[in-house]
Amino acid sequence: MQIKRLFKLFIFLLVLVSFVTLTGCNNSNNPNGDDLKFDDLSVPLSMIDRVSTSSMPGDPTAKRAIMKAHYSERIKLLERIALETDNCLHNYILKAVTEGRSYTYLKTVMNIPCGRDMYYDRYRKFFWLLDRARD
Repeated sequence: MQIKRLFKLFIFLLVLVSFVTLTGCNNSNNPNGDDLKFDDLSVPLSMIDRVSTSSMPGDPTAKRAIMKAHYSERIKLLERIALETDNCLHNYILKAVTEGRSYTYLKTVMNIPCGRDMYYDRYRKFFWLLDRARD
């Protein structure tokens, strides 16, 4: 939870810097600083959660770090849910979910150690657990 808060704070700061840059509210335009005004800097929480880095000016390295952290978190979530679903079948479930492999492929090429009914039962359970974890 602490990492999520820090990540949201980091995103908020990036949005704030972008806002200041886009609106020209910095003292580089006026060396006296007498026209430095911030009318309303409130940023909705939904904007912080789903910020799009494509429209943000600034450091491409920071954008890449944000995206890497986002996708890394998603990958860990998928791996954790797959392990919760079934300890023996988690690799097969991940292969099917991430690469779109069918049961036939898993049976013929990867020699999955279960029948079709059991596999699809675990497959549905995976998505059920994933839905619960994302809420």
